[in-house]
Amino acid sequence: MAPHIAWIVFIVTAFTSRCGGASLEEVILQQSAVSGDVSTFRNDSLLVQHKDKTNLHSTYRFKGDEGGIPAYERNGDDAGKDAILLTGDEDKLPFKKGKRIYIVLRRNKAGGTDSYYGQVAIIRDAAPLDKTTSTITDASGLSKKIVVEWTTFDEHFVHGRQPFQNLAISCAYSVILPCFININIAYPTLPPFREKEPSKVVVDELDKLPIKTGDSSDPNENYDLYLDLEINSVLGRADIIAGMVGSLVQSTTDLVCSLTTIGCVAAHVGSAAAGIGMEVVGTAMALAETMGRKKRDVSKLVDDPLKKYPGWKTQFSASISPGAYSSHENITDGPIFYGFGNCPTSGAIGAGKNFSTSHEALDFYQKALRTDCFAYMKPLLELTLTTGVVNWANPHFEFKEGHDFLTKPILPLKDLVTLTSAAELVAFTTVHKSALPPSWTPTAFLPGIGKKPISPSVSFLTQVCLKYLALVRQKARPHMIHLTRHILHSTNSALKKVAEDGQNLEKCADAGCDKDKEVNQNDKTALMGIVQFIKRGLGPVDKGMATDGELVTLFEKFFIENEEAIGKFVNAFV
Repeated sequence: MAPHIAWIVFIVTAFTSRCGGASLEEVILQQSAVSGDVSTFRNDSLLVQHKDKTNLHSTYRFKGDEGGIPAYERNGDDAGKDAILLTGDEDKLPFKKGKRIYIVLRRNKAGGTDSYYGQVAIIRDAAPLDKTTSTITDASGLSKKIVVEWTTFDEHFVHGRQPFQNLAISCAYSVILPCFININIAYPTLPPFREKEPSKVVVDELDKLPIKTGDSSDPNENYDLYLDLEINSVLGRADIIAGMVGSLVQSTTDLVCSLTTIGCVAAHVGSAAAGIGMEVVGTAMALAETMGRKKRDVSKLVDDPLKKYPGWKTQFSASISPGAYSSHENITDGPIFYGFGNCPTSGAIGAGKNFSTSHEALDFYQKALRTDCFAYMKPLLELTLTTGVVNWANPHFEFKEGHDFLTKPILPLKDLVTLTSAAELVAFTTVHKSALPPSWTPTAFLPGIGKKPISPSVSFLTQVCLKYLALVRQKARPHMIHLTRHILHSTNSALKKVAEDGQNLEKCADAGCDKDKEVNQNDKTALMGIVQFIKRGLGPVDKGMATDGELVTLFEKFFIENEEAIGKFVNAFV
């Protein structure tokens, strides 16, 4: 693997004209002077530098793990350097089609000369919708325009480690697929979900399946951007990267919560002691910095609260009978959608056509999403309004044009997670408004011939996912990949819950359950189609204007052309 050098670039319009035609390395070095206050980067990623001046060798270990295996090693004396640019050989990140993700270590000047924060740069090709770009000259002398996105660094970017922090933040701040339960509610205890564990041979075979993208785009063109979310925990030895084609390790029910994960405060939420407001995040971040990684890992582990209560529509079913998979979808006067939250339903929720206040609207959407039994969710939703990133446009919510969260190339963690929640809220409520009778009813069939039925709720969710993908490309381009990575995690989490329903349905031997099982299997296929589309099919979208209609058309074409391959992914993983 040839070395690659990269730096996290603070994209500014003026810089584009100043550094056009530079090498990527030159862009990196010139931007180091304007890359922002290091306090912006502060998270749970503090590394300590150890220097061997005799042998000119530098190593980096996580704070609290100074005696452990180095996270990174470099030849040379890095003493006093403000920015450490890791090569591809040094960061050891896997990639299939040309490197897109880079690691930088930025010196924490407040913490002395030997402590560094990690950050992640994501490099993508510029598209017509990008307003700020950098022009570089590659090794062959050709010029190209690129965009560099920032995203948060955590321990899973070290080769072979699992993405607990990344995934914990993603589910803790998800409006649509939160990873918590209310301990005051009586959930039936069902057998734990049995995850499939495909062999490496099967995984390799799946990885070689030909995938069509609808144009001449290479399906692996942007695959690197999601590889780190797909490392199979079963095959997770440090020297093997496997399961990169569909593993559900990032699902909410696999989550291991500890304060190393910053956003995953299950210990607080489970006891109803606090919510997930910014104060809780700030406390977790402060503890993360002062306690050290090993101590936190040992003393703060929290059991996954969902493990004992698998399922989506069948989660509250002590016994399974015909119709168990469809009965809940009739309890609505508006769009047919059974939320993926873990709160029980309390009858019809109304149509949601008009509200007196934004707070009334948020209450309604919480019921639709089945998150209304979580005390933390309302403040989390209100945060999207108080920060100004979202406006109420009765009955739905919209992004505020030009807001800092949508335009700044780097955001502190607390703002980035608020933007994540806001994107889900805007996408869900916009689709909900569009689906109000008699305007539009989701087509409850898989794309293509055969009219294979899927549940109205999964049909609705696929529309939300496609709207979300279009929305972040139209409105939040500086954080497009970060937000896309989030919806990939959320869709995988939904797929996991649908698979849990499939296991629960196995208990029904009545022939009347055959229809439930058929629709459940088709629902898995629909969601796996979204997962594979995100990872393999967005090339044409990211080159174009990313309109809503374009995304829907490209997804349907992608699904039809790859239906057989998508089915093989389903059979292997769920």
